[in-house]
Amino acid sequence: MASLRIALTFAMLSGAACFWDIPLGTGEYEGTSAKMWLNYERKVSSGFGLHVPQLVCHNATASEPLGRACQELSDGLGGMLQWAPQLASTASMEDTIILMKEDQIAANAPWPPQPKSEGYTIRRTQCATDKSCIAVIGKTGPGALYGAFALLNMIRREKPELLSKDLSIHSEPKTPLRMWDLWDNRDRTVERGYSGGSVFNMHALPSLFTRYAEYARLLASTGINAIVWNNVNACVHGNAAYLKPENIEKMAPLAQLFMDYGIRSFMTPCYSAPVKLGELKTLDPLNPKVAAYWDGLVQNYKKSWPAGSFGGFLIKADTEGAMGPNSYGRTALQAANAMGESLSKAGGIVLWRAFGHPWDKKGSQNADASDQALYQYNQFKSWDGNTRDNVVLQVKNGPFDFQAREPVHSLFTLKNLNLMVEMQATQEYLGQAKHVAHLPVQWEYYLNKFDLGGNKTLGDVITSKPFSGMAAVSNLGADKTWTGHPLSAGNTYGFGRLAWDPTLSSETVTEEWVEATFGVDKTATKPLVDMLMSSWNNYERYSAPLGWGWSTSEKIEFDQQSKRPVAQHYHLNLEWAGKVWMKAGHKSIGYDRSKGYAHTYSPEVAEKLSNVDTCPEELLLSFHNVPYDHKLKSKGGMTVIDYILQSYKSGVKSNQDYVNTWNSVQGKIDCKATGLTCDEIKGKLEKGVKEAERFAADGRKFFQPKAPVYQIELTKKTKK
Repeated sequence: MASLRIALTFAMLSGAACFWDIPLGTGEYEGTSAKMWLNYERKVSSGFGLHVPQLVCHNATASEPLGRACQELSDGLGGMLQWAPQLASTASMEDTIILMKEDQIAANAPWPPQPKSEGYTIRRTQCATDKSCIAVIGKTGPGALYGAFALLNMIRREKPELLSKDLSIHSEPKTPLRMWDLWDNRDRTVERGYSGGSVFNMHALPSLFTRYAEYARLLASTGINAIVWNNVNACVHGNAAYLKPENIEKMAPLAQLFMDYGIRSFMTPCYSAPVKLGELKTLDPLNPKVAAYWDGLVQNYKKSWPAGSFGGFLIKADTEGAMGPNSYGRTALQAANAMGESLSKAGGIVLWRAFGHPWDKKGSQNADASDQALYQYNQFKSWDGNTRDNVVLQVKNGPFDFQAREPVHSLFTLKNLNLMVEMQATQEYLGQAKHVAHLPVQWEYYLNKFDLGGNKTLGDVITSKPFSGMAAVSNLGADKTWTGHPLSAGNTYGFGRLAWDPTLSSETVTEEWVEATFGVDKTATKPLVDMLMSSWNNYERYSAPLGWGWSTSEKIEFDQQSKRPVAQHYHLNLEWAGKVWMKAGHKSIGYDRSKGYAHTYSPEVAEKLSNVDTCPEELLLSFHNVPYDHKLKSKGGMTVIDYILQSYKSGVKSNQDYVNTWNSVQGKIDCKATGLTCDEIKGKLEKGVKEAERFAADGRKFFQPKAPVYQIELTKKTKK
């Protein structure tokens, strides 16, 4: 494949660099990539009594997803079972596996999404008159594919249910859109990428490489049904060229490949394209010539890509240097509806990102800046009930920016529009694949444990409308491990599973991933699951406890030798964050939103959040400024400052415990599926300890002077 080029600056339409002019994932592994949770090379144990003599695939050639499902079953059964099954046209033997779909017309999932059509059933059924077979039945082609992956997952984890004569499992997604958002650039760098450069060489299209199908398999195996192919910062790194007719046409085989796995394709167009590529003088969304430009672009995708494979556009505008409708006196709502009009002519949708900063147009990110949370709510609250049916508001899980913990964004209280939640599988603010931070636990908190009022949760919101759903910023790259840190692969798997069913427990999903990746020794599974389940809260403890949010540096750090940017949003910068986000003074800490943002929620939730005595203490500093000696009821009366200092200490110890846990399972697990040896993973955990120690040292340096005199003296004695 072509060598990677490293771009160090963004060339904006205005020519100005932005604060997200940041280090990018680069580098590529050209050998065999990790199998991850789709490892078919590890045989099931001899004691697992499943024997499959035959595999029957009904009408496999009539549907590409069904054909892919048949191939997956053939590869998986042949690799994992002691004896590979024979392909047969008719079942004639006990325990034959039969693959089929109910609707012989529906080769792919319908559009607009109909989650029930993507469901599957795995059950024991009578075949060959007097035989008992296992049937995998999809409602549609993708349903059969999801069922095949589910069956193989159960075999890999040696689930005893498969041996039961009463086997009957039915599953269907609760969420219409389950989307994987790439922040990959055409030059193969990846914004916020921590696992090498982009897997996809867009310059080599229409040629496809083996790893593209592996990528599609990984996503489809967890239930993902949509992908956005390029960075939301769509006017930089050559990304505007995606919209050229010849490049749209060259992407057609890639769109077809992913459609074969039930995954529709979306693009993020450069919003300045009418000027940059269309030679217009304006971007005004209500200008007829601008509307005609977008109409033409949409039709080009429709005619150039395989039927049904084009889903629509994701838009980032009017923030962080990106041009948008505000520059022309138009609102985001007007622009989104105009874009929706263009996309409706091809059956597409527009997803508009509800992201922005109060300092986007003027001012700076300093202690005097307005509250970003309140700013975002006020910018988009008027959308409620005023959008076209094919317009979606895509909102980050919280109002800050993928921080360790945030309140669920109050925009999810809007009732009359399609809402999509955007999560971040890549660990931009949670350790950047250097620390263990298992995010399904965080996502379960957002989806199911934050009451938006009337016992309604985020999980309820994103399953309620035709184009609602979940999106994740990708953590996959060209590194042989796919995710940089092998344990970060649990975030990839976990997102897909929770997007399929937001009511799943993160512990269930984590156990699935551990067993599918490392094997089924229960004496190893439990400690690994416990370790991962604790890791999000642990990372929060030594970075930003009590919900204060932002604590990492905006400063771009450069390698001393190469002079290339290597980090941003990683190391703690509490002097800066203390002024802007934490409001950490000499006597108190926390951002007082009790009279502002707290009241954008429903009255009952607003009352709880705005009262310091009833606000959940894990979010205390998101809504209140309290004295350092404020006592925490959930911590046995410990003061805020004591809890912060203790958290830094306990966070480091937990990372040390992770190394001990890893040592305890050696000889019981198989690490081959991760792409690294068990010793190499241990090395990453040991480096994680050192990084946690550095974080904790920076935190203590900032907070120790704010502690009471007795605390300082106690610390000195402890050091002795």
